[in-house]
Amino acid sequence: MSENQKQLMTDITSMIPYVNIKFVQGIKSLFETEIEQEILKINPETEFDDMDITEKLMLLSYISKSEEERKKDEEEAIPLEEFKGSGVKY
Repeated sequence: MSENQKQLMTDITSMIPYVNIKFVQGIKSLFETEIEQEILKINPETEFDDMDITEKLMLLSYISKSEEERKKDEEEAIPLEEFKGSGVKY
């Protein structure tokens, strides 16, 4: 993420408490539409019927990675069985 993007995010976050909730919901809708468009550029067959924004963001993050990045993530992943046995409550 560029410094410009980081500053824009900070600015937007600072402004949100001062604007009408309907305005914020409209902006969220625009962001979500843009995320969907980015996904469709990479994977045009994607269907969004049952996906919430978190799933869309996770999908975009995943499909935006190179094969090398995906392989590295897979190698560094902790198996669920190992996590369950770690004593961490979830």
